[in-house]
Amino acid sequence: IAAGGYAPYLLLVRLVCLFMVNAKIRFITRGSASGSKVNQLLKISQVDPIKWRLKFSRFLSSNRIKPPDVDFDIEHARRDEVVGFLTTHWSVRSIGSHMKYTL
Repeated sequence: IAAGGYAPYLLLVRLVCLFMVNAKIRFITRGSASGSKVNQLLKISQVDPIKWRLKFSRFLSSNRIKPPDVDFDIEHARRDEVVGFLTTHWSVRSIGSHMKYTL
């Protein structure tokens, strides 16, 4: 995680997840990062990868050139609250099937 420079990204994702948890907005995560123990411990994912025998190599490996990805499925009725949180804290250019952000 440190060698790839992914710590800031994961902490940013964690902040969004904590906002949703504290606001009681239902969500699940998908993507290569959602099955890692690191993300479970950071409260990004609710999935226990050890219990379900998910492979860590899908998250990060020396062969993987793409950064880990975390996709959110957010409770539709409360999606605007998450968009509001994102636009209040960061300069968000696009929110939809893919979100682009600048810090």
